[in-house]
Amino acid sequence: PTGRWGFGDVGWFTLFVVGTIVASVLIFLPAVFLFEDAITLEGTIDGSTAAGSWLTTTAQLVFFAGLVAWPLIVGWRKSSGWRAAYGFVVSWRALGIGLVGGIATFISMVVLTALTASLLGEDVTSAGADAAESLTGSTTAFVIFLLLIAFGAPFVEEIAFRGLVWGAAVKRGWSPWLATVLAAVPF
Repeated sequence: PTGRWGFGDVGWFTLFVVGTIVASVLIFLPAVFLFEDAITLEGTIDGSTAAGSWLTTTAQLVFFAGLVAWPLIVGWRKSSGWRAAYGFVVSWRALGIGLVGGIATFISMVVLTALTASLLGEDVTSAGADAAESLTGSTTAFVIFLLLIAFGAPFVEEIAFRGLVWGAAVKRGWSPWLATVLAAVPF
């Protein structure tokens, strides 16, 4: 990691995240009154309606934008770009490592999920999968939501947690292992 940024920027990042959570709520609240069909009687978003599908997708987009905004701003303003700031290297070797790691992680998660499901005696699901399954009111909102989850989430998480948070700790002289634990806690 390079540039004139550090733990202070992690603090600003935290404020940005809180701000996006507030913004998501501010988007959600008017929808209760504007799109009555988008909200269930329990007060949750009804993804089977077009308005509910778009509301879910928009809230996810606002949240991801908030997570990635400050780290990108810091990279552009306090370094020579976010890739240089956070040490992201694009190479065939990195692509190969990423693909092998991704496949290994996928296989491990399938095995661990099956093991967990058999131990608990019930299916194991995720909040993202549950939200995606509920988005039947708009095909376009569904596709955008899937793209956000499949490509947006990993990008945002890498920049925010392994770029900004991990990098700030390493720049302060922390060991990479301790920095990994620090970045894992908010993640």
